[in-house]
Amino acid sequence: MNRLKQWSGSLFARILGIAAVCIIVPMLIAMGIVGYNVSQSYEQSTMQSLNSIVSEKVKELSIITEGQQSAADAMVEDPYIMDYFEKLNASGTTDQAEYARIEDNITEKMKEANGLYENIFFTHAGKIYMDAIGGKSLTHVLKADTDPWYPGVQQKPGPFVSDIMTSPVSGEAVIVVGDVIGGDEAAASAKAGGDPDIYGLPLNVNNLLQDVVQHKSNALLNTVVLNRSGEVVASSNKAQIMKVNFAQLNSEGLYQQMQNANSGNGFVTLDGVRYMASFEKDSVLGLNVVTMQPVSVYMDRVQSMVGLMLLITVISLIVALIVLFLIVRSIIRPVRLASTQLEQMSQGDYSGELPEKYQRMNGETGQLIRTLVKMQGTTRGMIHQVAEEVKTLRSINNRTTEAFRETAGRIENVSATTQNMSAGMEQTAASTQEISASTREFETAIDTIANGAQQGAEHAAAINDRANNLKQRLEDSIALTGKVYYEIKGGLDQALEQSRSVEMIKSLSDSILQITKQTNLLALNASIEAARAGEAGKGFSVVASEIRVLADASRETVNQIQGITSEVVESVSSLQDYSARLMGLLTGEVAADYQMMRETSDNYINDAGDIDKMVSEFSATSQQLSASVQNLSQAIHEIALSNNESADNTEEIAEEAQRIMDRATEVTDEVRKTSDSAERLSALVSQFKF
Repeated sequence: MNRLKQWSGSLFARILGIAAVCIIVPMLIAMGIVGYNVSQSYEQSTMQSLNSIVSEKVKELSIITEGQQSAADAMVEDPYIMDYFEKLNASGTTDQAEYARIEDNITEKMKEANGLYENIFFTHAGKIYMDAIGGKSLTHVLKADTDPWYPGVQQKPGPFVSDIMTSPVSGEAVIVVGDVIGGDEAAASAKAGGDPDIYGLPLNVNNLLQDVVQHKSNALLNTVVLNRSGEVVASSNKAQIMKVNFAQLNSEGLYQQMQNANSGNGFVTLDGVRYMASFEKDSVLGLNVVTMQPVSVYMDRVQSMVGLMLLITVISLIVALIVLFLIVRSIIRPVRLASTQLEQMSQGDYSGELPEKYQRMNGETGQLIRTLVKMQGTTRGMIHQVAEEVKTLRSINNRTTEAFRETAGRIENVSATTQNMSAGMEQTAASTQEISASTREFETAIDTIANGAQQGAEHAAAINDRANNLKQRLEDSIALTGKVYYEIKGGLDQALEQSRSVEMIKSLSDSILQITKQTNLLALNASIEAARAGEAGKGFSVVASEIRVLADASRETVNQIQGITSEVVESVSSLQDYSARLMGLLTGEVAADYQMMRETSDNYINDAGDIDKMVSEFSATSQQLSASVQNLSQAIHEIALSNNESADNTEEIAEEAQRIMDRATEVTDEVRKTSDSAERLSALVSQFKF
């Protein structure tokens, strides 16, 4: 169990599991989508096939009905029969020989029909006059309740096809096809509401439609024929005839389609079996021909296809998993070896080697192996170098300890000598302090005189500098004023010249006003022409109206532009006047003031120069005297400082020597600690294998 948990948490198991999920889930989704599409495709294909079959069945029914109608038309236009009934109508008596001959003829036709005809009859005076079933229907009076086709023939003599009805002779479902004796000519001369002589063919519906409902090439198909009320009137299964009504079945909306459309398809459940059905209505008889196929037939095909797809998917999945297993294993194996190698290195064993073939691999795995090998070599070299450095450090520590011992002895001798020098220097310092006090008083008096002269010189220099600065600023101001004057003058001249283009705007505005007037006039003419054109010119009238509005807006805009242009012209004129006044001020009063200031600054500079010269001479004399005294005082002071510094330095040397001895002792202790660390590092390095 622990081994299984360890394997399930491994990188190999996780990669394999993720890859398997990424393969299995899309394959299952694809299989579901394909299965659904296959099911829909089979359903549509089956529906199209049923639609084609039912269309052929309806055509077949139409051909049969038209054939029987043609046979009836041929019989009523037979000269012999027409002649017989003309004589009958004229004399009112029956020619038995002729009667027997016609009767034998229709009886023979009855036998040749092989059950297609339920009877063949002629009518006369509103009742059956002759039949082909041995006289069983003779004297049957034609009435609307037993013969619903008869009132229609009375009202409109001519060819007819009845709806499905129950035969008054046999009680079976029949369709009566017939025509009046004499054909179209007789139908044209017959009186509406009379009793015309009729030739009728009662067709047995079940026998008539047997060819329609049979499927010799496909026993899984089932075709039935329904009357207007949804009852089955023809079927290959006789138990369904006149006993099954689609209006009472679970037809899932199929029967409602039959009531509202001439063709369609859907589903119906019959005898516990769910069928896919397609129907089409015969335009002559008004019958619905329905062709059905059990849903299980195409579902079996779908299931077999889905099963085949599932088998292919499983096989593909197994092959993919095997290939995936081999690929993942080839990736994980070098990673496992690298992990093992890292674990050994973490324990200090760097002697292991990874196979050369894994180092030559491409991709991230090969890069990982090569990096690990490189890291192992680098670490191994570093450990070897540390071991060598430990040996070197141990030797250096030994030599350093010996050198510090010799230094400590020499420092003790230096300390004794410096103490003797310190005592002599203290005596010299006392003598120099007395001489320094006398020179300091004389130096103070001379410094006072020198400071006064120096301050006078500084004030004179400051006056001279201010005068020069004033003159320079004045010259700069004059130059700048001249430059600005010419720039402003040039800019104003150019601006005034350019401002004259405003007058062109006024001229252009006048032109635009003329254009808007012409545009408005054209729009008015266009509106008049559009009104003349009437309905056809309405669109052009709208365009003309929009153009007139645009012209009015343009006229208002131009008027505003002309008003603004007038204001601009007035502003430019005022600007020109004020600019002329400004230029006159600069060239007149301002230029005279600048000249007067220049002369004043020159006089100020000359006076400042004389004062500076006098103060400079006095300051130079006082500075020479002060320098001589300062040199003497400085010499005495430097002697005292040098003596004091020498004494201090001597004491510091002694103290520093003592500190060096103390520090040497500390360093000796640290060297000993370093030696101990080197010993421990050597012991640590000895634990590694390389």
